[in-house]
Amino acid sequence: MNTYVSRVRFGRNLGIALVVCTLFWGAQAVALPLGTAYVDSQSGLEWAALDGTTHLTWEQVAGVCGSDGVSVCSSNVGSVELSGWTWATSAQVLTLFVNASDLTPEQLSDQDEATTNSTWAGQLISLFGTTFTQNGDVGLQAFSADGPSFDPQGAWVPYVVDGGTGSMDIASRRRIVAKYLASDSIGLWLNRPTSLSSSTTSSSVPEPTTLSLTVLGM
Repeated sequence: MNTYVSRVRFGRNLGIALVVCTLFWGAQAVALPLGTAYVDSQSGLEWAALDGTTHLTWEQVAGVCGSDGVSVCSSNVGSVELSGWTWATSAQVLTLFVNASDLTPEQLSDQDEATTNSTWAGQLISLFGTTFTQNGDVGLQAFSADGPSFDPQGAWVPYVVDGGTGSMDIASRRRIVAKYLASDSIGLWLNRPTSLSSSTTSSSVPEPTTLSLTVLGM
């Protein structure tokens, strides 16, 4: 009798372990949908939140996304959802900065704006979140799809800094990062037409695997 009970318990525990392992590995293989940080009514684009797009190199993203600001990414990379999104150029990101805040095109005509006590720095960071803090400053930064012509190994990282006391607020595309560098403070500037968001939401939810259903049934 004791042997029978032990076998039942062993089988039950093994089944639970298989379910947990299967669900765990299934989750690892599926890229979770990115959140939407801002919907730009002027361009008809929605922009992905930067949270969840870090830890990738420029080269990794370029392997599945075009660098023209138009092509749609063909697949995901690891747990980061890229499929269906378009990787924005630095010029497109600067336009986003203008459309999503009270920055003006004139202020960013030279690709850079710096001032004290701005309102636009807080506006943009409230939308896209903070990816780094340094010496009392808070900011966000992310890879765009292009880089400087004078540095083939460099990529533009448009960024915003909300400076602390005595520091400047900055909005710029002028930060350059090596294409092979990955960082937890550098995300990706991604957008897609707003008409696509509703159609992709339902298909982005991961389905249970066949093995998961089988084990659960057992």
